[in-house]
Formats: sequence, structure tokens, C-alpha cells
Amino acid sequence: MTAPTTFHLIRHATYGLIGHTLAGRTPGHALNEAGRAQAAALAASLAGRPIAAVVSSPLERARETAAPIAAGHGLAVSVDGDFNEIDFGEWTGLAFDTLH
Repeated sequence: MTAPTTFHLIRHATYGLIGHTLAGRTPGHALNEAGRAQAAALAASLAGRPIAAVVSSPLERARETAAPIAAGHGLAVSVDGDFNEIDFGEWTGLAFDTLH
């Protein structure tokens, strides 16, 4: 019997619009200082685990979250569009308090 494969499904760390705006697939939303600290802490917590690949959505905030994990394992981040955010259409970019 082969050993089981473990997948770590990780949401991106925090960035400026969380809780305020439906960013969706809008590019250019980088992690903020707290998000960079979260990504570093996550990478540290995964440092002792066997990780063979790190795959990210194309969004900047996701790639920035994945980067320290990959670096800690001597890997590159593989970007896969199939892991992209949901397309919210005309709702993308709207403030949550305007969506009724």
C-alpha cells in the first residue's frame, strides 16, 4: 500500500480590502504588513513537513502567501489559473455594504 498524499489547502493571508470590498479576481492587491507576517508564520509552521509542490492562484495575494512556504522547502511556486478566485462579475470591486 502506498502512503497517503496530504494536501494543505491554504487561503491567502490578509490584504487591505478584506472585510470591506469584494476583490474577486481584481489584480494588484498585495498582502499588507499583517498578511506578510501571517505568510511568514505559516511558512515557519510548515517548515518541518514534507512538501513536494506549492501551487498558487495567479492573484498577487495568493502568490505572496505561497512564496515563503515554497522558499522554505527549496521550491518554486507553480501558478495555476484553475486555482483562481471566483469571478463575481459586476459585483467585483464593490464594497460589501453596497451589495444587497
